[in-house]
Amino acid sequence: MISNLTMLIMVASAMLFLVLKHPLAMALSIIFQTTLICILCSVTSVSTWFSYILFLIFLGAVLVVFSYIAALASNEKFSTSFKSVAGLLMVLFILLPVSFISNPLNSQIKWESLNSSFNNYLTINAPHLPPLLSKMYNLSFSPITTFIIIYLLITLIVVVNMAPTSAGPLRKT
Repeated sequence: MISNLTMLIMVASAMLFLVLKHPLAMALSIIFQTTLICILCSVTSVSTWFSYILFLIFLGAVLVVFSYIAALASNEKFSTSFKSVAGLLMVLFILLPVSFISNPLNSQIKWESLNSSFNNYLTINAPHLPPLLSKMYNLSFSPITTFIIIYLLITLIVVVNMAPTSAGPLRKT
């Protein structure tokens, strides 16, 4: 039932994003949508690390976009259309009974069986390692993991050196 309600709120948030016109409202909608996706991922997965890292990455990206938009379009008026809000509410009131009519127990059983089979697979193959990290940090994948870490570090250094601080959208005037 919680997953159905969360999915309904996610659909409503996605539909709300389509009718928003102000960039800051869009950023807040993306933050809200990301929070809901991370909550759903943490409930349905074995470990909450994936949802935590996903939330931090999205939050960092949205904060960068937020700072650019706040610098470029700081005086733009925030307004909403009554027709778009009324249409969104009508669709929500139509979807609300549909989400409660579906059998939430059946979907809950599917997620529990999927999680238990995944846990059993990892427990049998790598009982001494944490469940989700056993495959990524395996000895055979260590060159790939090291390459990705070094590549991301070099890319970060190159991008920081290429971006001049005196000329850009966030320069002081």
